[in-house]
Amino acid sequence: MAVQGPTLVRKQLGRRLRQLRDASGLTERQILAETDLSKSTLYFIEQGLRTVKRRNVRELCRVYQADASVTEALVRLADGTGERGWWEDFSDILPAWFRPYIGLEAAADRLMSYEPDLVHSLLQTVDYATVVFQASHPDADQAGLDRHLALLAKRQRAVFDRDPAIEITALLGEGVLAREVGSPELMAGQIQHLRLLRQRAKVDIRILPWTAGAHPAMTGGFALLAFNDPLDPTFVYLETQVGAHYLEDQAQIDVYRNVFDHVGKLCVPIEEHLFKPSVDKDRTT
Repeated sequence: MAVQGPTLVRKQLGRRLRQLRDASGLTERQILAETDLSKSTLYFIEQGLRTVKRRNVRELCRVYQADASVTEALVRLADGTGERGWWEDFSDILPAWFRPYIGLEAAADRLMSYEPDLVHSLLQTVDYATVVFQASHPDADQAGLDRHLALLAKRQRAVFDRDPAIEITALLGEGVLAREVGSPELMAGQIQHLRLLRQRAKVDIRILPWTAGAHPAMTGGFALLAFNDPLDPTFVYLETQVGAHYLEDQAQIDVYRNVFDHVGKLCVPIEEHLFKPSVDKDRTT
């Protein structure tokens, strides 16, 4: 059974309504003149950014001259856009720009990520996540930390306890393992956790060694989320300190997919990296 959620349903509905608009040949001005919708409402509907009312779907389908079966199917999708996502319980700590990603992450069929300096959130232990949060939020209190860890635990359960399971391919720069976050003992626990996750059937964790030299992902980390339904194509997620970018243009997606594939060929499985003797040890034997 396909995984669903309000974010994904909103995106599906928005995309299908945009397809009907393009097929109709109508301009935005003509559509607004024939409906009670404002320009901003039409934009939010097509981008999948808000709950959609049934009457708005019927109005748009009427203007686009969609047949009855298509109209009713889209109306049923509109009902799903009003469902409450579990992440909305964390609206007090979730920035608005991150909320769409949470829903899409929980619904994606495949996650492909590259992180040069940080273990991906879904792969973090509680201890590692605690130190990272405290370093990036030095003024946060214990309550803030507890909320962050509760959100992270919910995200991880939403992804790893799913059926069908999500496919994860995580590429980590060697600096992720070399950087001492917290303490050597903490890092040993985090690395052991990565090894255990790697034993899952659909989880692949690889390390980009320093010896790979220059590579096409040196501009920073990114994630690709892909869906089996062709109406829900892959998109790229780029995060900054103050916001995020969601790239859906096919040409941009192709660039990042090619970068990911190229970097992936330079990586080694985490088991191979962890058990490879270091140069210093070789010299002492």
